Amino acid sequence: MTKPTTLGQSILSMRSRNPHNVAVQFKANDSWKTKNWAEYYSDIETVGCALLSLGIKPGDRVAIMANTRIEWSTSDLGIFGIKAVTVPIYQNNTPEDVEYILNNSEARILLTETRGPLKIFETVKDKCPLIEKIIVFDETCPNPEVITWPRLLEIGKAYLASHPSHFQELCGSLKTEDMATILYTSGTTGRPKGVVMTHLQAISEVSEAFPLCGATEKDTSLSFLPYAHILGRIEHWGHAYIGFTLAFAESLEKIRGNLPEIRPTFLMSVPRIFEKIYAAVFAQIQTQPLKLKVFNWALDVGKQVGEYKMSGQVLPLDLLLKYELARKLVLGKITEAFGGRLRFAISGGAPISKEIALFFHAAGILILEGYGLTETTAAITVNTPFNYRFGSVGRPIGEVKLKIAEDGEILVKSDKVMKEYYKNPEATKEVFTDGWFHTGDIGELLPGGD
Repeated sequence: MTKPTTLGQSILSMRSRNPHNVAVQFKANDSWKTKNWAEYYSDIETVGCALLSLGIKPGDRVAIMANTRIEWSTSDLGIFGIKAVTVPIYQNNTPEDVEYILNNSEARILLTETRGPLKIFETVKDKCPLIEKIIVFDETCPNPEVITWPRLLEIGKAYLASHPSHFQELCGSLKTEDMATILYTSGTTGRPKGVVMTHLQAISEVSEAFPLCGATEKDTSLSFLPYAHILGRIEHWGHAYIGFTLAFAESLEKIRGNLPEIRPTFLMSVPRIFEKIYAAVFAQIQTQPLKLKVFNWALDVGKQVGEYKMSGQVLPLDLLLKYELARKLVLGKITEAFGGRLRFAISGGAPISKEIALFFHAAGILILEGYGLTETTAAITVNTPFNYRFGSVGRPIGEVKLKIAEDGEILVKSDKVMKEYYKNPEATKEVFTDGWFHTGDIGELLPGGD
């Protein structure tokens, strides 16, 4: 089977995936529900058709401002499927930024949710004249002008009945150079800049980064990062491309409870999540001297084992026996907190402390760091389960070319680098020299290429 070259082809490939495989998991009425790939594709097609019915045309921008949830995922892919462009907005952005992003992108429709984001939009809606329709991911909404999710699906089904092949035709005609999304970066000064990504950038990233880490259709990921953040979005696109199960955490506050319920095989996260778990583990044992002594012994054994793993050496029998006891007494409880099946976790967005990475490694949880920016479609370098070094951000991914400028700045040339800053040719020109993208970050190449 030919590998997809656009996210549209990834969507169409869902129809031929194993009907017994779970595409998505999400919680509704306090219990986990699942959809297989055929059901998931049907929802994506229905949302795409609803947007066509509402007048969205190829190239039009559709904004999404909501927490990470299955409807976000379905909508994003539905937008791609009709050759439109998704504009994600952080659910807690300031009203001023929301107004700017909606007007700068010229979005025609806003998908949101009633809890918080809708209220933020309502404070600036009179200043956003281009927004024609508001859709909420909720089943009910007191505002009669708003289209609820069940109503949107009704609109989509009616359109699909009278135009049965329109979505598939549009989806299949997407080209690699077609714009997929505009992600607005929250600059430290001035207005956010819209990073324009085509399907080329999206596919270049997911087709190389996920296989490099060993992710397959048999994997399960627990998704909780915001989809307005490039790392969260890549997890979502990787799921569409590779075919692994994507489970949606109930919320950031409920991640620790969701981990043992979903039992993910890999995670995409930010350092803060590991820092919180690390702090919670130590808080539990600090006041109990005997437990602390056993804990420190087990951790020391785990670190010794970790050294052997990193150097590729065979464990001595006496250390192996100690490790089995350490796992039984202490370390196994930490791995079970993540569900007991986690092969690796990717940490991005900010550096993670080497101490914390080594702690989890000793406990049997491998945290892999990568490096990238919104402008590089997330990671351009990454450690992998088969080649990692704590304190480094790994090796270049696939066709990525790196060089260090005379002043130490990291320069990149890759299909993963954005097309441009939206409506901002001056800013675009500033960050490119002879095809090399200036990251603005300082780095060094270590011996061995890391």
